[in-house]
Amino acid sequence: MNKAQNLQTNLQNTLQAKSKIILLLALSLLTVNANAAPITLSGSNFDIIYDSALTGLFGTPILSGNAIFFTPISFKAESLNGNGVVTANSTINLSIIEHNDKNITSLNLLERGDYRLVGNDSVVGIGGQTRAFDLSNPFIESTDAISSTSNLTIKNAIIDSSTHNWTSSSFISLVDAKWANTKSFNYTIENLLTAYTEPTATGPKVAFIEKKFAGSSISLIVSTVPEANTIALLLTGLGAIGFIARRRKLG
Repeated sequence: MNKAQNLQTNLQNTLQAKSKIILLLALSLLTVNANAAPITLSGSNFDIIYDSALTGLFGTPILSGNAIFFTPISFKAESLNGNGVVTANSTINLSIIEHNDKNITSLNLLERGDYRLVGNDSVVGIGGQTRAFDLSNPFIESTDAISSTSNLTIKNAIIDSSTHNWTSSSFISLVDAKWANTKSFNYTIENLLTAYTEPTATGPKVAFIEKKFAGSSISLIVSTVPEANTIALLLTGLGAIGFIARRRKLG
């Protein structure tokens, strides 16, 4: 086989390989698009869009007034008898679209759940963060850590077998000047639960933590800029007042 034939054969093999790659990419894109199901929750002050296939452990969000709620699905971490560190984590992304005359000023996250510790070396923890960024300019963003507002410890975990409640929170302010022109942004909630039992400790050990509720209240203000019809009525009224004043002056 001469050089020309070798070159042609190599070219055909290369084209076939590239065709297979393009086909696989196309199939993968079709699969992703088939699984994606954007859902829009319409509110009186803003709309929320999310992917129903990407709610993770948070579960289906519900919009009620100016707050969005989640009922988590099996969002828990459990370590038993020296099993070491066990984690459960999930992240959800929400696109929030403000209505024309509305201006969102803050995002306030509150979470609740319960935990159980047996053995003084058993530990549970809560972590994660919330993040907001402008959809038209992702470099404009604000973040805040999710921090526990509960102690997450028990005075004598060796004899305690009860479950105890915990809460955590996060707050993002959107009143800075950089957010002045933002009308749509992405709101990400990333959460991590951790349970730990000491591998070298003796006796029964339990570290269990579960998230049972998550809700984010969305604070906003209504724009004070009057609508066009309001301005027209105002100008008409001022014109009438001016006409009456002129008639009185001439009279």
